[in-house]
Amino acid sequence: MGDPCGDTPFDILPDAVLGWDGFFLTLGEDEGPEILEYDTSGRLRRVLRLAEPALAPSFEDIEKLVEFKLDPYDMADTTRKRITDSRKRRYGKMPLPKILPVFSRLLVDDVGWLWAELYRYDVRQPVRWLVFGPGGEGLGSVDMPPDLYVWQIGHDFVLGVWQDENEVEYVRRYALTGRR
Repeated sequence: MGDPCGDTPFDILPDAVLGWDGFFLTLGEDEGPEILEYDTSGRLRRVLRLAEPALAPSFEDIEKLVEFKLDPYDMADTTRKRITDSRKRRYGKMPLPKILPVFSRLLVDDVGWLWAELYRYDVRQPVRWLVFGPGGEGLGSVDMPPDLYVWQIGHDFVLGVWQDENEVEYVRRYALTGRR
C-alpha cells in the first residue's frame, strides 16, 4: 500500500481560465480568497474577493482530513490507529497554509460567466460552484453531483465525466435551469 496521506494538507495549485475578453487566475489564496481578472493585454482589471473571513486550518480539520484519506483503505483497526496517529503528528509538525483553500477550479461558461469551484477535501460531498457575471457581480451558487468532473457549462446544460466503481468513464449531461 502506498502512502495514503503523503501530500501536504490543504495544499492547492493555482488555476487559470481564459474568458471572452481576458483571463481569470487564482493563486492558492495565501492572502485570502480572491480571483484576479486580467484583460487581454495582461493588465489587472479587477480582483474578486469573497466577503466571508478566511479560516485558518485547525487541528480538527487535520483530523478530518487524515480520517477521510484513510477511509477507503481496508486495514486492521490497530494499523489504522497507528497510521492515523503518525499522520496527525506529522501534519502537526508541518507548516500549514495561512488559510484553508477556497477555490479549486475555474471555468468560463458559454455565455461568459465565471464559475469558481469551492475547495473540498471530502470528494463524497456535493461540489458547490460560485457563479460571477461579466461585471464580477456574484450571481449565486450551484451544487453539482460529487462524482462529476465538469468539462463544459452551456446556457442550459452542464456536461461532465462520471466514473463508476470500476473507473469506467461515462459522459453525463445535466439540465441547467434558472438562467436569466
